Amino acid sequence: MGKKYTTILTLFAIISVLFAGCEQDERHATGYGTMNIQLSANPSMIEVGSSSDTRGQSDKQSAITTTRMEEVPEASSFSLSLSNEKAEVKHWDSYADFKEGEKIAIGNYTLKAYYGDEKKEGFNAAYYEGSTNIQILENQNTTADITCYIANVQLTVICSEAVQKYFTTFEMQARSNTGTTIDIAKDDQRPVYLKPGSLQLEAKVKKQNGIGQTLRLLDIDETEARQHYIIQVDVNGGDTGSGTLNITYNTVKSEEVVTIDISDASLNLKAPEFTAQGFDNGQTITLREGSQPESMKVTLNARAGIRECDLLIESPYLNSEAVGIDGLVKLVPTSDAAKAMKQKVVDKGLRLLGLEDGKIERLALIDFTQLIMNMVCTGDNDESSKFTLRAVDKRGVVHETELSFTTTLQSNQFSFPAIAKTVLIGSTEAEAEINLLTSGITGEQDVNNVIFEYKNEASEWVKATTEWVSDNTEEVKKHKVKIKKLPEIHRNLVVRARYGSKISEEQTLSYHIPEFTITADENDIWARKATLQVKANTVEAQNAVLKYLKLTYNGSEISTTRKGNTYLWSGLEPGVTYTIVGICNEGGEVTNNIEYSLLTEAKIQLPNPTFNEWTSGRYNGTTINKGGPWAKRGAGFDFSGYTTTEEYQKTTLSVNTPVAWENVNEKTMPNLTGNAVNTWYIVPSTDKVIIDDNTYVRIRNVSWSGVGGDISPLGSIGYFINKNECYASFPGFEQLNTPSITLQQSAGRLFLGSYSYQNEKDIVNEGYPFFNRPSQLKFKYKYTSKTSGLTTDKGYVRIMLRKGSKSILKDKEYLELDLDETANILTKTLDIQYPSVGCEKPDNICIMFCSSIGGKDWLTSEEKIDNPSVTSPESKAQACVTGSELYIDDIELIY
Repeated sequence: MGKKYTTILTLFAIISVLFAGCEQDERHATGYGTMNIQLSANPSMIEVGSSSDTRGQSDKQSAITTTRMEEVPEASSFSLSLSNEKAEVKHWDSYADFKEGEKIAIGNYTLKAYYGDEKKEGFNAAYYEGSTNIQILENQNTTADITCYIANVQLTVICSEAVQKYFTTFEMQARSNTGTTIDIAKDDQRPVYLKPGSLQLEAKVKKQNGIGQTLRLLDIDETEARQHYIIQVDVNGGDTGSGTLNITYNTVKSEEVVTIDISDASLNLKAPEFTAQGFDNGQTITLREGSQPESMKVTLNARAGIRECDLLIESPYLNSEAVGIDGLVKLVPTSDAAKAMKQKVVDKGLRLLGLEDGKIERLALIDFTQLIMNMVCTGDNDESSKFTLRAVDKRGVVHETELSFTTTLQSNQFSFPAIAKTVLIGSTEAEAEINLLTSGITGEQDVNNVIFEYKNEASEWVKATTEWVSDNTEEVKKHKVKIKKLPEIHRNLVVRARYGSKISEEQTLSYHIPEFTITADENDIWARKATLQVKANTVEAQNAVLKYLKLTYNGSEISTTRKGNTYLWSGLEPGVTYTIVGICNEGGEVTNNIEYSLLTEAKIQLPNPTFNEWTSGRYNGTTINKGGPWAKRGAGFDFSGYTTTEEYQKTTLSVNTPVAWENVNEKTMPNLTGNAVNTWYIVPSTDKVIIDDNTYVRIRNVSWSGVGGDISPLGSIGYFINKNECYASFPGFEQLNTPSITLQQSAGRLFLGSYSYQNEKDIVNEGYPFFNRPSQLKFKYKYTSKTSGLTTDKGYVRIMLRKGSKSILKDKEYLELDLDETANILTKTLDIQYPSVGCEKPDNICIMFCSSIGGKDWLTSEEKIDNPSVTSPESKAQACVTGSELYIDDIELIY
């Protein structure tokens, strides 16, 4: 019988119709082509339901499986749809609407032909569909071949004569996963057309003695289009003496036989029972979208044990393509697809106890509370959803009364409009507006239940917090909110809002960067460092800029030390112009670049620092008396007296002073007359010397006199002097008499500025125009201490940097350094320290080298210089008193 049925089923009728578009006469390029369509309708089904064990049914089976030619729809009844990859571009309700030679733009298309209502289920509800891909070429006629097949599942139920006799009532219902039920009489063998998916068949039965139940005859999880299921129902194997109902059918994988105990003892056991908690069976519950309902729970009690529990869902939201929950969800799934569908509804909030894998017994709890709260309206209008629970126990007995309820969600018109206001870069909160119909006097409570989320760098949604700000008095659904606990915003942030399970469109939260400046105070620009200052109009804006600011030079980021809004940039070169680019939020959608140029202090040196330039000094090239006078013999005889005269040795002075530098030679080399023009009284304190072929300035302590005074001659002067009291030749300086007056003492000095000596007073104006700030003073020196022998002297150097008369140095008016005695030329360095902040640029520099620490204070009348005595051998030998000596060369300012 199965073989015969297969032969019959493979026969099908094909109706073809040719839609021919006239080929175009024009052969020039138009951008269009035409098509003709050859359509075939194939009503054959794929048999999965025959059984060779079923007896006596061949004639009936043949009758129901043969599709008569007149039952196949005519070609003129088919509709046509032409689509590209984006959307439908043309539609024809029938082939008659398709015009011959109709132009179609060149391109790739999918042509679909169909007949019937895709959503309709029941008798005489076959739905045909077929499609093909075509390419329309320019000025060419393209042929499209389409074969349309039945896209339903076909179900045929054959009840044996024994069934029809055994039961007084045997009313069947078929159901797909859409939840639509189709009533089938026990003697009705017409095919039923259902949507592919799951398939259930139930029967309400009553035996001759009046005992009955509703039984689940079969349950197939997965069906596909074109499959034809033939269900054989028999009782007692055709024998009326026992109490079993046998249902035989094939699946794709195997033949199935379901045996149901229909004995009185079995049927008298109570059917599975649902009990509602928090609502009544059949009740319609009206809720505001997103609000939480009261407890909505259902308990299931199946005394024979739970075999199946189905949830039928008719919901615009849950059944939507976006959510993807079928109309029939098996809460006791057996296939992977059914398990996945169960998990979907659980993920949406349905809570299940007693229906977990491996834990299914007799009792179960189905909690709808969170599921209902998570449902949303798919539009702005109110929407109703219906939920129906059905159960089957392990006997195959269906619940006595199914449980159902309907929810009507009142749309809260929730939406999250685009965020109009940008936030300050670095902000962690933003102002926004939401649309939400709320239930209270104010929207605060409902609005605070809105959940804002932002997408992090891993594209994960992270929860922020919501704070209601105010309601719009003119539009009740509009509310102003603050979104808080956002990440610091320096890139556009994708944000969305949730209310219940309603998720808004994603919006972009943008940011702005305030205007800012980069400057440096002139006093903060040094030779090798500069302090940059970043400012904006407000402290908040300034802090925002600083957080994302990068300072660059020549395209590379510079290394700085930041304190507040200042950046200390070190390692610069003197006298160089640097252009800094400040980039706020580099790489972001919004950036702000600012340029600033600065010129570092030049590496300016003191004038004539190596003493290569000299000028003629006081008395330079002048011949003066050297030492005291002596009695020189005149004419005469040895035995008689001599006429003698006063005689002086002479010396020509060589006195040079370094250009641009001052000294005190004007004091120690006074303008004298007569015999007072003498080396004892006129002594240079600063002059030029050569050491190892290098020119040095010698600064020395000297004794001198501004008045002079006669020096007693050595020997007798007059007529008829005994030769023993006079000399024929120079007796030597060590023999001559020294001055009888007390000599004045002075330290030698070398300094920048101007000097004069008037009325026995030093008139000093120290300072040289200078506008930079060196870090060190470096020089070469040698010091020789020459004193009376009672003390040891030292030289010293002093430096001042001033603006006007005010020192710019750190905590001091000047810096000084004592110079110890040394036998060799040494290099000395004096660190120059400035205040760490607020240091002005100088306008003058004062540097003084002095040959004695006793001459530090410019106290001429009180200078206490410990010079050798006039009678010391050295003093007499050179006919002047000179003391400690300081040699200076190669002065350098370090930056």
